[in-house]
Amino acid sequence: MGWVLLGLALGGLGFLPATTITISSLADDGAGTLREGLRQSTPGDTLLFGLAGAVLLDSALETPAHPVWVIGQSPTTTWLDGQGSTRLLEIGETDTLYLENLGLTRGSADTYFPPYGGAVLSFGFLSMRACWIYGNQAVFGGAVAVGKDAGDTQFFMFDCTFSDNRATTPPPINFFINVGGAIFIEGRTQGKADVRAQNTTFSRNEAAKFGGAVFLIGDILGGTGFQARHCTFAENKAAGGGGIDNNNFGAVALQNSLVAGNISVDGKTDDLRGFIKSDGNNLIGKVGSANFVAESGDLVDQNAYLSGLAFNQGPVPTHAVACGSPAIANSRAIYTLPTDARGVARTGQGDIGAFQLSLPTDLAVDQLADQGGGSLRQAIFLACPGDTLDLSTLSGRIALQSPLVIDKSLHIIGNALTPLILDGGDSIRLVEVRSGVKVEMSWMTFTKGKPAFLGGGAILNKGDLTLHHASFYGNQAESGGAIANYGDGAVARLTIRNSTLSGNQALWLDGGAIDQRSISDSVFSFLEHCTIYLNQASNRGGGLYHSGDGFFSIRNTLIAQNQAPEGPDGYGAFLSAGHNLVLRPAQMTVGWNSSDILEQAPKLDPLDGYGGPSFTHRLQAGSPCIDQGDNGGIGETDQRGFTRVIGAQTDIGAFEYDLNTTVGEQLNAEEARLFPNPAGKQLNLVAPDWGGETLSVRVFTLQGQLIYQSSLSLSLAGEAVLPWVANLPRGIYVFHFEGNGSSWREKVQINR
Repeated sequence: MGWVLLGLALGGLGFLPATTITISSLADDGAGTLREGLRQSTPGDTLLFGLAGAVLLDSALETPAHPVWVIGQSPTTTWLDGQGSTRLLEIGETDTLYLENLGLTRGSADTYFPPYGGAVLSFGFLSMRACWIYGNQAVFGGAVAVGKDAGDTQFFMFDCTFSDNRATTPPPINFFINVGGAIFIEGRTQGKADVRAQNTTFSRNEAAKFGGAVFLIGDILGGTGFQARHCTFAENKAAGGGGIDNNNFGAVALQNSLVAGNISVDGKTDDLRGFIKSDGNNLIGKVGSANFVAESGDLVDQNAYLSGLAFNQGPVPTHAVACGSPAIANSRAIYTLPTDARGVARTGQGDIGAFQLSLPTDLAVDQLADQGGGSLRQAIFLACPGDTLDLSTLSGRIALQSPLVIDKSLHIIGNALTPLILDGGDSIRLVEVRSGVKVEMSWMTFTKGKPAFLGGGAILNKGDLTLHHASFYGNQAESGGAIANYGDGAVARLTIRNSTLSGNQALWLDGGAIDQRSISDSVFSFLEHCTIYLNQASNRGGGLYHSGDGFFSIRNTLIAQNQAPEGPDGYGAFLSAGHNLVLRPAQMTVGWNSSDILEQAPKLDPLDGYGGPSFTHRLQAGSPCIDQGDNGGIGETDQRGFTRVIGAQTDIGAFEYDLNTTVGEQLNAEEARLFPNPAGKQLNLVAPDWGGETLSVRVFTLQGQLIYQSSLSLSLAGEAVLPWVANLPRGIYVFHFEGNGSSWREKVQINR
């Protein structure tokens, strides 16, 4: 019966809003403020925020002795802020307050006595809907404290999130017991505290003593009650009762709720402590020593497979459940809520917890953030084996903070039109493919990967990895500057097509571009239509390195100008499938094919954007690679997505030569700028890092036609004048500068 009553109460029965008062000021007090609105309100009024921002409070807001609604614009754009020095709200015994679409943060009860409820201290009736309560602190109830010595109190919450709240004691006080990281519930001496939650998440809250998320206490004359339906308790922490702690004479009932991944110092009460009753279909990560009375449908001592707390396309942060989680489709149907905390429809039997996995929506990658809803990392975690992750609408740079670990078979499709870049910031490896899985990645750029140790600056592969239409540059590792393909625990396979690996470095050992070695199992690699150029290794195989069981096959591939003390372009036993160009093959033990071109320079332009979404090396006119490839079984496009086989035969390498090749636009180099000088009908170049250098300059039309080339001497200050610009007809041109081992491009519009 309690759950039926909860449904009615949460349906909002009671007073209806009477008058709407617009909050027009974010000040703490005065005309148009929330504080003034609470003073002037009448029963049933709605105080509606007409503007976004933070209300910085100097003292707690006191609610009136009648029902009132306070509605923000969203919990991330409208919030009450205690500035770490004051409680936010105090609700008296006769007060009734409804909060919606609000954030409550930085509330503190440290200066109050008793120090209860960092954000809210409630003795009356409190309802929260779509609120985010985070970063608050108190000794009892880091966010909210409910209950009193006499009289009843109620607290209902729906579609909310409590995160990063703390029950701690400020120095020098040390005689309090800190309990209830998020919520402290007390009912004593004929005073009952009734707390109910639906679709609410409790995450990363912490209590120094008991109840990382929720702590209850009562006595024989006055009890406490806590009911949670479709709630998630995860990553909370306490000395005891990391998730929920029912201390004495309390009643805790869980239904369709998930309690997992919480931590207790004692190690015996990570998720639950005390007497906890089930009303069915809960997922409990660790029952431990708790007195948990299970019901049918309960799943105990199981991994919930939860993502980290993040905004998953909803108004408040939630924990997503990954494919394969036992929480999926295991809630009790007759008590399943129609939507989750985000407003996503619960279909079928529904998932346990506050989050309903919705496919394919939750696998959409539309954010460049490293983590959270819409991120590539989140999609990899949530996906089922065999899923396809489509990033074709995402363009820009993903700055990774840790490697993307792929432990299931996936197909990841990048952007075939504009750059999509994985960037490690010269501090981490970009991708790790675990053994036993099959992964395909395409239309992406991998750069600035640099792990602290071991091989594979961009990618460490121990599974079956296929890469195509990709670019690897500026990656570093002890071995395998760009890619390490290691047979370690299972056979490792690597296939790369239509890709460029340039300017990568093995800092200590082998394989400036690729290091392949069998550690415990065989390794196999197959390269087709790849360009391996200007990579370096400190020991062997400036371009490629292979050792151990297996083979390394190359076809239609260009390998040149790599550097290493032994085997500058490659070291080890390789298998030629024909039609390769290798500049320095001396220490590559290969049965070369008559179609292979050995010890000839390939004649390449610098690494740059020659159309398409990623950088490559363009073949120059007269390159021996032109029309020397094998047409059999090749794809329709080169690395850029441009047509293969322009002439009689395809070209060797990642680039298909065409006189009309489009020169793609590139971001201006930060160190160099062109400035117009209209009076002299010329351009001034300022490039301080190239002071005293002689640069080559070429000018292309947008269609890729070369219309001017020359050399340009810079002053010691890095300045030069381009007077010949006055002879260019009106139009848009691409200026390409090259010197000192670098190049940059700038688009210029000439108006006459």
